[in-house]
Amino acid sequence: MLLFLSMVILSAGSLLGWLRGEDDHAAWQERGLEILGVAGVLGIGLVQSLIVQTGTAGVLAVVGVAATILARRLPAVRPPWAASPATAPVLLAPFALAGTSTVGLALVALHAGATLVHAIEILRREA
Repeated sequence: MLLFLSMVILSAGSLLGWLRGEDDHAAWQERGLEILGVAGVLGIGLVQSLIVQTGTAGVLAVVGVAATILARRLPAVRPPWAASPATAPVLLAPFALAGTSTVGLALVALHAGATLVHAIEILRREA
């Protein structure tokens, strides 16, 4: 819950920073959002792996984060539904609250994979 509250505060601060013209300050808050998103997904994956004593959740978390980072590094136009480090915890939250974090992590990994596939396809068509 603390993760989501801090992400909301950073997001609001970033928006207010952009509106006031404090672009550097807002950009740092955006980076903070990304760091919290990545740390949150990896942390939930690690805790779930330790609870159920399998590596499935941890692997899904790492795959989801890696695919998201790779997709964001590609110079393709991202659609509105594209995965980002800040949206992954939002997608994962209902499943984590319901006690089925592994299912949520699988959904995060699938969403990130679909975004990566879309970005690669856009680049392939442009080449």
